[in-house]
Amino acid sequence: MSQLISSPDTTEPTEGHNDPDPKGASPFAKFFFLQTVFAILLSLLLIVGGLMGAFTMVKEGNPDINVAIATVQTNWGGADPETIENQVTDKIEKELKSLKGLKDLSSASFDGSSLIKVEFEVEAPISESIALVRAEVDEAKPEIADAADEPKVEQVATQDTPVLTVGLYGDIDLAVLSKSAEKIEEILETVPNVQGKIF
Repeated sequence: MSQLISSPDTTEPTEGHNDPDPKGASPFAKFFFLQTVFAILLSLLLIVGGLMGAFTMVKEGNPDINVAIATVQTNWGGADPETIENQVTDKIEKELKSLKGLKDLSSASFDGSSLIKVEFEVEAPISESIALVRAEVDEAKPEIADAADEPKVEQVATQDTPVLTVGLYGDIDLAVLSKSAEKIEEILETVPNVQGKIF
C-alpha cells in the first residue's frame, strides 16, 4: 500500500504587508483603545448632551441685534419734495454727517415729509449715539424752514424693520392722503402680529 506524503510547506511569507505598529500610536489613542467601555460611554454622553442642548437652546427667528439706529422725521404740509429736500433734509444731513461712529446715512424726501435714517457701527454705544443724533438735529433746527414742523428723532430696533412699505401719492390734497393712509393702517393692523406705522 502506497502512502501519500505531502511535501512540507515551504511558502515564504509575503513581503510588503505591514501590520500597524501599536507602539507608534499616541498615548491619547492608546488610552481609548484600551478603555473601550469608557470611550463608548463618553461618546454617548457627548451625543446625549448635544441633543439636549439643541432642544433646550433658546431660538429666535428674528433676534434683536443691539445696533444704534435712529430716524429723523420732519413734516411740512403742502411742501413739494424738492422744497423738502433743499430746506429740510439737506440741512439736517449736513449736521448728521459729522457723527462719530456713523456707518450709514440715508434719506428720502416726499410731498410734505422728510425721513432720514441714521445707522451707527455695531460697537457704538446705543444710548450715547441716539443722544448725539438728537443734539445734531437741535443744531440744525435754526437752519430749517420756519414753516416745517419740529423734527422728531426716534430710536429704531432691528425687529422693527418693515417687510412691507406702502406709499401713497397723487395730485390730491394732503389731508385726503393722510386719511387714506390711516384707513390702510387700520386694515393692516387687523392682521395677526402686524404693526402698522405711518412715516
